[in-house]
Amino acid sequence: MARRPAARAVLAVAGVVALAAVYVFLATAGRMTRFPHIGHGYYEQLAVAFADGHVDLVQRPDPATSAEDVREQYWDLSLHHGRLYLYWGPVPALIGAALLRWFAISVPDDPLTIAFALARTVLGAMLLVRAKRHFFRGHAWWPTWMGVATLAFGAPLTLISARPAVYEAAIVSGQCFLVAATYVAFVALTRPRGPITRPLLCLAGICLALGVASRLAQLLAAVGIAALTLAETAGDAPKRGRLRFWLLDATALGAPLVAGLGGLGAYNRARFGSVFDTGLRHQLSQWTFHNGFRFVLPNLYSYIAKPPGVVPHFPFIRAAGWDGCPLWTAIPELSLHGPDYLFEANVGFLWTTPFYAFALIAWLALARWALRSAWRRSLAPSAMAPRLAWLVAASFMLSTVSMIPCLVAFVSAARYLADATAGLALGATLGLSLLAVRPVRSRVAHGALAVVVGAAVVVSIVVNLALWVEGPYGDFLHSQNGALFERLSHAFSRSSVRCITDHSG
Repeated sequence: MARRPAARAVLAVAGVVALAAVYVFLATAGRMTRFPHIGHGYYEQLAVAFADGHVDLVQRPDPATSAEDVREQYWDLSLHHGRLYLYWGPVPALIGAALLRWFAISVPDDPLTIAFALARTVLGAMLLVRAKRHFFRGHAWWPTWMGVATLAFGAPLTLISARPAVYEAAIVSGQCFLVAATYVAFVALTRPRGPITRPLLCLAGICLALGVASRLAQLLAAVGIAALTLAETAGDAPKRGRLRFWLLDATALGAPLVAGLGGLGAYNRARFGSVFDTGLRHQLSQWTFHNGFRFVLPNLYSYIAKPPGVVPHFPFIRAAGWDGCPLWTAIPELSLHGPDYLFEANVGFLWTTPFYAFALIAWLALARWALRSAWRRSLAPSAMAPRLAWLVAASFMLSTVSMIPCLVAFVSAARYLADATAGLALGATLGLSLLAVRPVRSRVAHGALAVVVGAAVVVSIVVNLALWVEGPYGDFLHSQNGALFERLSHAFSRSSVRCITDHSG
C-alpha cells in the first residue's frame, strides 16, 4: 500500500513534465530551444522597470516624433505625460522583477505565459481529481480524465501557445490565480474544520487578489467566488459566537483581496493620478475601448458557435474572420456594420471543444437544487451536496461571470475565451460525472456515453492542434519553423502543398 502513493506521485510528476514539454513544443513551433518572441516583451520591460524602482518603462518616445509614428512604434502601450506604461495587470511583471532581483533571471513574455498555462492546467487537474475523490468515490474515473485532457488542450490554449505575448500573459495569469484560489478554497471547505482552515482561506484570498491584479476583468468572478466561499463557511459557524466566527472567516478571505485592490489603486494613482485610471484611455491605438449590450449577442456567437474556416490544404481548418451572425438575417437591427467594433478571427468552442457544453448539465442541476431548496426553505442535501453545489457555482463564476466584461466589449478575440475555459472544463467534468453516476439499467448506455465523449475529446485535440498551425493571425508554424511545416504538409496531404500566403480568413 505504501508504494501506491509513491507510484501515483511519480506518474503525476512525469505527466507534468510531459505536458510542459508539449506546451514548450507548441510555443516554440517545435524547435524546443528558443521562443520566437512574437510580442514586444512588454512584461519583461516592466519587470526591469520594477526592479529599478519605477512604474514606467525605461524607453520614452522622442518628443520630436509625430503622434502617428509614436502610435506605430509603441502600439498598445499607454502614453501619459511623455512616459510609457502598461495597462495590463502588473502581477506577471512583479514575478519577473522578483526573479530578476533575486536570481538575476530575465524572463521574456512567452515562457512566462507558458508557465502560467502549465500551472493553470496542473492546478485545475488537482481540483478535478479532488472533486472526483470527494463526491464520486467508487465511480468511474473516465469523466475526470476527459476533463483533465480538455483542460490541457481545449480551446484556446493552442492558439495562445502560437502567440504567447503580453495580452495572453495577463489573461492566463489571471486564470491561473483564480483556479488556484478555487482549489485552495475547496481544500479548506472539504477538510475537517481546524486551525489550518483560516490560513487556507487567507491563501485563497491572496490568489484572488493576484488574479484580479493580473487581469482586472476578473474582479466580478473573484468577488463571486469569495462570496460563495463565505456563504459556505457560514454554515460551519457554531450557534454561540456565530457573528465573530463569520467575521474572522471574512477577514481571512477578504482582507487580502481588499489589500490587493488597494495596491492596484495605489499603482494606478502613481501612474495616472487616479486610483480608477488603469491606462486604457491613454492607450496608443486607433481604437477607443468602449462597451455596450449590443455587442453581447454577436460576441456570444463568436465565442460559442462561430464556425472555422475550411481550406483545401494543410492544416485544412483555420480561425475564421468575422462574416456576420446568421441571426441578423431575421433581426437586421443587430447588425454591427460600423467603425466602432473589431472582431478578430475566431472559432466557437462548440466546433473546437464541444466537451465544454456538458457544463450546462451541472448548472441546470444546480439551478434545480436551488429552486427546490428555496421552495422547501432548507438546503436539503438530498439532491446535491452543499460542497458540490459550491463547486458547481464556482465553475459558473469562473466561466460565465468571468466572460461578462468580454461579452460587452467592442472587440472579440480568440484569446478572450481563455477567461472562461477553466470554469467550463470544471463545470463540464462535474456535469458529465453527474450524468455518468445516474443509475441506468443498461451498462451499454454508460459505455456509449464514454465512447462518444472520448471521441469528442480526441476530435477537440486534433482540431485545436490544427488551429495552432496558423495561430490566431496566420502563418505561425510556416514562418517560425518552415521545415516542420513542410514535413507535416507532406504527411497530411496527398500532393505538395503550396505555402500559405492568404490569411484573410
